[in-house]
Amino acid sequence: MSWSINLIGKPDNLVEALEKKSVELNGKSKEEFDEVLPSLIKIIKLNYNSAGTSALRVVASGHAYEGHSQCSIQVESVGGIIV
Repeated sequence: MSWSINLIGKPDNLVEALEKKSVELNGKSKEEFDEVLPSLIKIIKLNYNSAGTSALRVVASGHAYEGHSQCSIQVESVGGIIV
């Protein structure tokens, strides 16, 4: 199975959206997403200022097949201000 996300927002809101995504998924996709969720949250919380107003874009996807897993994560500042 596979999963993917494409989000733009403040760091705290991104974490909330990631947690919501976990609730929405089911089956193998949920299992795979939940395995990387703590790492996604750490990347956002440890590397970006939660108190700031800068917008971040998080694009991530993953899949597993026959015991092998792969995950791709991209986090970037979009240079805009969220008001």
